[in-house]
Amino acid sequence: MQETARPRGLDLLSALRTALLATCAHAVIDRGLMKATERTSPSDDRIIAVRDWLDRNCRETHTLASLAERAQLERTYFSARFTKVVGLSSSEYIARLRIRYAISLLQATDDPIAAIARSSGFYDLSNFGRTFRRLMGRSPRQFRAETRSLRAGRSLRTTE
Repeated sequence: MQETARPRGLDLLSALRTALLATCAHAVIDRGLMKATERTSPSDDRIIAVRDWLDRNCRETHTLASLAERAQLERTYFSARFTKVVGLSSSEYIARLRIRYAISLLQATDDPIAAIARSSGFYDLSNFGRTFRRLMGRSPRQFRAETRSLRAGRSLRTTE
């Protein structure tokens, strides 16, 4: 029996669709909209519990040792399992939570950037700026200005 040939355009379209879905899935997980949990070890429930605790306490000071102790796991093992289960290292996970909180303050308040950095859990302003730029692609000041100009543009359109 002879197979019917698929038009080349359909193969390309199928490949593009698959690539787009994979990219979207990674973006959703990276932005924290969906947790990447892969449970294969009995200690993973403890890792998930620490992750959930971090979601509520990200602005506090944490060390790898204190997080491992909270999970009742050895530090190196905790670090490896956290990365495997959550999809990010504990320090990267905390940084993203803190930046997400800082974004909400930048959008909703006129507080000085240094105060926002401190209340987000960053006690070194230059570290806050570097981390913000790495994750958001712009400085906190630029982000605030762009957010305000977008909001101003929207409010002009709604009043017209």
